[in-house]
Amino acid sequence: MKKILYLLVILVSLPVAAESAKVKVTGMVCDFCARGVEKSFKGRDDIEKINVSLEDSLVEIQLKEKSILSDEEIRKVITDNGLSVISIERVSGKSSEKSPAKAKSQ
Repeated sequence: MKKILYLLVILVSLPVAAESAKVKVTGMVCDFCARGVEKSFKGRDDIEKINVSLEDSLVEIQLKEKSILSDEEIRKVITDNGLSVISIERVSGKSSEKSPAKAKSQ
């Protein structure tokens, strides 16, 4: 029983991989667009790292440990910068979840 308890303590104390999201966007046609999105996410307390690829029309978001950022919040930041979201792919540890963007008319 002590061995099981000891093992559980070790497992609970291991660092948890922070969640990340890969967001495919449309409308990002220049470096100014990409930097605007990057600046908007960098200003948030829950973001560890942000990478915006103009070539791939991709926004990669790394959250800080134990932070939560909903798909709706991601969509709002992206659309507030004049872009549209095609898809959001969540990656947490070894599993991933894809959530297609909801079509919205602008």
